Amino acid sequence: MPQFTDSLFTFFLAGCVLIAGCDSEANRSSSLPANADLDDVRAVAIADIHQTLDQLETDGLYGVARLTYGDTVIIHQALGFRDREARAPMEVTTGFDIGSITKVMTAATVLKLEEQGQLWLSDPISRFFPDAPYPLREATVAQLIEHRAGLPEYLGDDYERVTKEQALDRLFEVDLQFEPGSDEAYSNAGYTLLAAIVEEVSGQPFEQTLREAVLLPATPRIGYRLAEWESGDLAVGYVQNQNQGTPLDKPWLDDGPSWTLRGNGGLLATTEDVAHWFDAMFEGQILDPDALNKFKALFTASGPYGIRVGEAGGDDATGFNAQHEAWPEVGITWTFITSRASYPAEENWPDVQDSITRLLEVASRTSP
Repeated sequence: MPQFTDSLFTFFLAGCVLIAGCDSEANRSSSLPANADLDDVRAVAIADIHQTLDQLETDGLYGVARLTYGDTVIIHQALGFRDREARAPMEVTTGFDIGSITKVMTAATVLKLEEQGQLWLSDPISRFFPDAPYPLREATVAQLIEHRAGLPEYLGDDYERVTKEQALDRLFEVDLQFEPGSDEAYSNAGYTLLAAIVEEVSGQPFEQTLREAVLLPATPRIGYRLAEWESGDLAVGYVQNQNQGTPLDKPWLDDGPSWTLRGNGGLLATTEDVAHWFDAMFEGQILDPDALNKFKALFTASGPYGIRVGEAGGDDATGFNAQHEAWPEVGITWTFITSRASYPAEENWPDVQDSITRLLEVASRTSP
């Protein structure tokens, strides 16, 4: 299955990479002189981002960008078309497939269940599926979250109609890439298994538990079926200039996407939804302090501007790509979601990176 980047760029899982790069300007202190006019620097940085977005739109990018500074939304800009053939412009309220950012929310659901005493990260898979084969049965929940269980990257095409039972059959028949815990390899399949574990523990559908446990405290609009999105509310994806339809135009199952995608991708949301979810997480509205610390250990790193989170995901089969960068301690977030494979959000991060670094420096100097 061809993929652009069905990936989760996190500090814990990926180290020095595009979004969470260790050599990233936004991860280093700015070289602003001590006597710089901070109001002027801020204004120029914001103007530069506007100019960059305008140029990207002229070049042909379709998407929505959202930037906060000091917890105030200073840019929320729709670019290009939601549906080019219908000449329907993109709107800031347009929904998208947010790709592998879904995985962060799945992991948060598991942490919530641990907080509630329903499972433990140290639990082996055999606790939930006694018939799971060796050595997969000995892999732990934590190893699934950390991509260290040895499972392959994919179970099949994202839009092949695969039920949970069929997915479990495939999971329990695959040859592991390595002994659980002995190595690390990115695995969508591992997050499919996490979604199945959530169902075993909660006794209800994965999306229902996801929604109740970690989505509703932030926003009711992130979801598969339960968020009640309609195709006309979503962006059309474009690959090689060809209309791929909206996510809801794909062959989903009655209760959501195929179990090749469930838990590892495919959640629908706006830029505002994604930003609100991460804000709620770091404000302590979703997990208790101990669980939140575990979340931070998985999905954040520390830098000159405090905690930083960098997440992205998408693929070239549908055209969608989502990126979220945040520095919660200074109130700066950048959320960018696109719907044209030729212009994926995360590849445009270098275009705004220097300007956001300037904003981080100004915010760090002026915050209480």
